[in-house]
Amino acid sequence: MKKKGLVIIHSPKELHQFVWYYCNKGKKINWDVLCMPNGEKKEYIHKHCEAAGIFSNVIISDKSFFWSSIFQKIKVFLSMLFYFIIGQQKKLCRKFLNALVRLDDYDELVVACNTGIIVGSCIVLGEEKNVVILDDGLGEYQEKTKWISIDKLRSPYYIEGLILSRMGYCSPGFFYFEAEKNCTKYSYYPEKMIYRNYKKILPLFADEGTDLELYDKLLRRVYPLLNSFNFNDAEAIFFTHPMKDYSSDYEKYVRRFEAFVSNKYSRIFIKKNPYEISSYEFDDHVVCKEIDSSIPAEVLLPYLKNLDVYILVCSSILMSTKALDLKFRIIDFEGIREENLEKGLYKYPSEKDVRHFCDNFSSGKYEIIVI
Repeated sequence: MKKKGLVIIHSPKELHQFVWYYCNKGKKINWDVLCMPNGEKKEYIHKHCEAAGIFSNVIISDKSFFWSSIFQKIKVFLSMLFYFIIGQQKKLCRKFLNALVRLDDYDELVVACNTGIIVGSCIVLGEEKNVVILDDGLGEYQEKTKWISIDKLRSPYYIEGLILSRMGYCSPGFFYFEAEKNCTKYSYYPEKMIYRNYKKILPLFADEGTDLELYDKLLRRVYPLLNSFNFNDAEAIFFTHPMKDYSSDYEKYVRRFEAFVSNKYSRIFIKKNPYEISSYEFDDHVVCKEIDSSIPAEVLLPYLKNLDVYILVCSSILMSTKALDLKFRIIDFEGIREENLEKGLYKYPSEKDVRHFCDNFSSGKYEIIVI
């Protein structure tokens, strides 16, 4: 009897990674996909999952704890605290998952991160199921601590991450998460990972063992809008990041970015981060075409050799530029680090961090532009 698997997907990037995993390891498994809301837009990737044609069931869930009422969040936290005290976290994790799917149906679980309660629940069950964790970006290539640093004590995000990771449910904020030791990790750069608390670490997007013909066929099927963009029609492309992560007064940085673009270009593409809520308004002479949010940035990169490529804030996109020998420019916002530390928000990367990641994970062809 064919084994069954469940993958949890929030974003186009996660679907892109799973399509590769399917072509490399997953063709012998009968897959279902659980589509969860993607960021503040509450978008779902289910239509593209259906287009892939590799899932027996496409399940949509709006049961995101992020969007729960404060009463519901308190109720869930108290139940987590109770099961932690009695040492029965796995029992509660099964309850979380069984509220969405029939957990006993699945032999394998695939997730793309460890930060949410639902994906964390999958990881917790790594002793019972074959659990795979895909690459979640630049945070994967730094230390994961068991405690919180002084500069993050004012951040609710990191305090929440410390509590949940130490209780053994999930790991917002890249904290040490004990349950990962039972899981298989797929990484862009396995040899560069500092944190290695996994059963094994394997290369993501490796050609070896991958049905490359099927992989190309599935990508074209999943992202048909890719064919509707002529990348020779523009001078530059900008990959954005939600600046609200780094500043409570983020619109002033958005305006600064708009002025930079308007002073330099007249024809651009813009590819918003899936979690982006900002709308950009450039001067009238700027013709701006927005790349559909369903297309992952990594899928676009092979088409960009004749464009100026910009990235707002150090991003995991640069990890895919090395093989393509792309030059890119990172936009750095003057003054935002000081404000970021003062407000205790999600940490804005230091220039040292940016240069470290660019030197280690790119072709070395980069420029940091301060605006």
